[in-house]
Amino acid sequence: MAGRLRIGVYNRFWPTAGGGEKFAGGIAEALAVRHDVDVIGHDDTDPAKLAELATRLGLDLTGVGWRAVDPSPSAVEAASADYDLFVNASYGSVLRNRARHGLYVTHFPTIGAPPPTGWRRFARRVAGRLARWTGADPEGARWAGGAYSPEPLGPLTHRWTDGEAVLQLGAAPARRRGPGRRRQARGRPVTLVLGRVTADAGPVEVTLRDDTGAALATTTVTPRRRRASSPLWLLRARVPAGPATVLRLTSPTRLAVARVSDGRQLGVSVVAVLDGPWYQQLLQLVDQPIRAAAADLSFLGSYDRVVANSSFTRQWVRRLWAVDAGVLEPPVHPQPCGAKDPVILHVGRFFSPEAGHGKRQLELVEAFRRLHERGTATGWSLHLVGGCDDDGRPYLDTVRAAIGDLPVELHVNAPGDELRALFARASVYWHATGLGEDPEAHPERMEHFGIATVEAMSAGAVPVAIGVAGQLEVFDHGVEGFHFRDLDQLVSLTESLVADPDLTDRLRRAARQRAERYGPEAFRQRLLALVDEISG
Repeated sequence: MAGRLRIGVYNRFWPTAGGGEKFAGGIAEALAVRHDVDVIGHDDTDPAKLAELATRLGLDLTGVGWRAVDPSPSAVEAASADYDLFVNASYGSVLRNRARHGLYVTHFPTIGAPPPTGWRRFARRVAGRLARWTGADPEGARWAGGAYSPEPLGPLTHRWTDGEAVLQLGAAPARRRGPGRRRQARGRPVTLVLGRVTADAGPVEVTLRDDTGAALATTTVTPRRRRASSPLWLLRARVPAGPATVLRLTSPTRLAVARVSDGRQLGVSVVAVLDGPWYQQLLQLVDQPIRAAAADLSFLGSYDRVVANSSFTRQWVRRLWAVDAGVLEPPVHPQPCGAKDPVILHVGRFFSPEAGHGKRQLELVEAFRRLHERGTATGWSLHLVGGCDDDGRPYLDTVRAAIGDLPVELHVNAPGDELRALFARASVYWHATGLGEDPEAHPERMEHFGIATVEAMSAGAVPVAIGVAGQLEVFDHGVEGFHFRDLDQLVSLTESLVADPDLTDRLRRAARQRAERYGPEAFRQRLLALVDEISG
């Protein structure tokens, strides 16, 4: 058994208090029994706020410290060096560990892609040969400061800046072939492909400057009116020739709001940096989207172990990262089981499915409408519980409008006591994350484990959940609950529970027993054994 360690548990999204944060907090709670643990985040959180976070997560973080660091990747990486073990439990993180030991917890591998096949592989091969023939393969650009880790947003990978980003260009592309040699004296052509800003940001001025502060090029980015993103914008400049060039990209901050509040000050985002004459930039533009999908995964080598939250996630870690991860399911704290009422419960954050693995509350309201109109669940009500930040308000308003006069209640940002009381009352639990999505094409939009489903099971609410991804692992169809394919089946399976109390009671008992395998004590023993193995 390892001695007492100083451990830092990092998550960028603590204020969200969602499933990923509950997993990360559960790690801190379990390790604090034997080790000195800090949770690392980006808010200047005092002990009272840490206690509030623990209450929202339903955890006991007594004795756990809070450490606030700057949200820049370099600051977090530097902070990791102060610990014996750094646990990175932040969704989509590409941070490198600098502690003596490291554990990387993946909720789902959001970056990386399997090697291209078919026409993509052919296009990559052709673009690569043309690039070498024309000399369009420069040493590359490197962000030297003011840029956050890359994030997949829709079909493209964006890199947010903080309003004062520094870009270091390598040696200029060679001009072995092609037109334009006489224009070389005019400077080195560089194009930045700029990405998203929010719809309410208004026109935003973005400037590219040289290392002395002189402006090389300026453009105005204007977002689309009806979407929370802008089209792509080009910022073209001619940079003085040299073996290495430092550029500064400036823009106002707070142009965009991240999917959740995470303490960052965001400027404009950058999709690509194209370097060289037009024909070389064109080849880079063809090649970069394919190359960007196969992102730099070298950060994984700084960790002793990689673990996934489910077998489903583990499968995709192997496919996308070629890493054989272990499985460490999240801890699930039992919820109270009281006298049951005719209540259907759902727990999940309110945000549009376009922003990620949406919880599909709008579709659940539609399913309840069908159930209500068929008259087979008279006296039943649907309760939708979940957090909501400013970005999620438009979707929440859409859900509220769809409810109309149905017996549906919204519990937005409900405190822990209110949620526990609803768990105790609920007879049935609905979950639909991933509905209508192809798990092969968009595995990131699935429910990769489903903490709330297991919590509901522990409280004796029979789960009726979509039959894909992690929901297939937490219970078996017809044994502890039901899996559905579409809304019609969701309605019919719920009707069978309403009509047959004996069936419901049998499934309820089995669901509570199944939930015990994910309890906090079983999780603590698995995690402590893993830490002993890593640090041994």
